[in-house]
Amino acid sequence: MDGREKVVAEQNELDSKKKDKQVELDKMLLGKTTLKSFFKSKSTVETDKVAYARDIESMTGELEEYRKLVNFITIYHGHMAIEKFK
Repeated sequence: MDGREKVVAEQNELDSKKKDKQVELDKMLLGKTTLKSFFKSKSTVETDKVAYARDIESMTGELEEYRKLVNFITIYHGHMAIEKFK
């Protein structure tokens, strides 16, 4: 049961990182100056926009894989592990 909780915690942490990057990307796309982009040149900000978009896409795929893993572990616990304790 602890293994599932660790996987869920990792999933939540990744989801939090994805949301932070999405907020930062949205601000950059709107042209707002953020603390992270204050001292950067315009070309560096453009490069960061592409990198953030790529990272968000990658994190979205990883989150989907975490959801599948959590579902698998839950089903395993329901069918196999709990039956052993009855």
